Amino acid sequence: HKSMDWIHGAVAAAYRFVLDVRQRALDKGAAPPAFGDAVYRHHLEAWGAGTLADRAAHDLYFNVRNACQTSKRCLLFAAFSGVHFEDPAAFGARARSSELLSAPETRDAALSFFFHAAATLQEEHRRKDPSNAELAVMFPATFSDTRGKCESWLVPITIVERACKAIFDRKNAACYRKSRAEQAEDDARAAAIARRREETKDDPLADLLAEEAEAEGAAKPHPNAAAFDGLLARVKELPKDDVYGDPHVDADAVLWLVLGHWRDLVLDGRDRTLPEKLAMAQNGGRLVTDEEQAERDAAEAARVALLSVDHFAALRQQLGLAGLNEDPALDDVEAYGAALAAAEVSPRPPALDVVTAALRDRHV
Repeated sequence: HKSMDWIHGAVAAAYRFVLDVRQRALDKGAAPPAFGDAVYRHHLEAWGAGTLADRAAHDLYFNVRNACQTSKRCLLFAAFSGVHFEDPAAFGARARSSELLSAPETRDAALSFFFHAAATLQEEHRRKDPSNAELAVMFPATFSDTRGKCESWLVPITIVERACKAIFDRKNAACYRKSRAEQAEDDARAAAIARRREETKDDPLADLLAEEAEAEGAAKPHPNAAAFDGLLARVKELPKDDVYGDPHVDADAVLWLVLGHWRDLVLDGRDRTLPEKLAMAQNGGRLVTDEEQAERDAAEAARVALLSVDHFAALRQQLGLAGLNEDPALDDVEAYGAALAAAEVSPRPPALDVVTAALRDRHV
């Protein structure tokens, strides 16, 4: 059993190694390694032998597991590793929600966002305290009035709201804005309220009733915007720890809340992009019939099939590949006809399959 400072320092070193490995892979145009693989490489490079790396990795995860009840840094590290300990209510309203941090379809995005959030928080901290040399590295050790030098990253409470807004690009991000249909409903509601106020302006009782109806029918903020406001409120309620007399909060606790809001945005995006929701949005709120959807699918497949030939054939010319194969069977008109025929078969294949088939048949 190690001390909390040892565990936090070991996790910070692993995070920094993972970030470096990911960045080097991306710079080479390669896929970054899985989180667990990168953590093991960190120990292998540190110890130089598999048996020693195995023991070191075991020690780290053993201690991380024991510290998850009291450390948000350990809780996040475990979640990225595919180990989930949190109470379902601790990460928001959805049970087992931290599993998005290690699920195959979201784990890379989650890790990228996590490092983006940590880097943004670090930058805001450095702007606030430019003379602090400890802030040159991510997840630095800091000084606490009550604990002295410790391996917990404490950030001034005054920078956290600004950092959260920068992390999520709160001012410009489309996920916080209402759709055109939702905004149209708000505008219609506001116009109706204005008409009622005009009609009742000479009747005090009716005007009072109109005010009450106006308050009940007032436009509500976008759910994501309200959730972001909730994030800021929870951040302000975090326990404070003074550093040279100024109130600070645990950066890992901030990042835990930030990842929780990221999770909510991901799930909201999934809900809003369900085929049924998209069909209703495109059809004025009315459910689309099977016949209408089939026509749309066929039109989209034909459009993609045409692009797969015309645009990709032009790209082949630009890349100088046109003369590599003189097979007359690769005529563009015939390729388009074949792709269009594939799009019209029943059941119709997804548009991506049409393009893939065209590529596989060397139409490009």
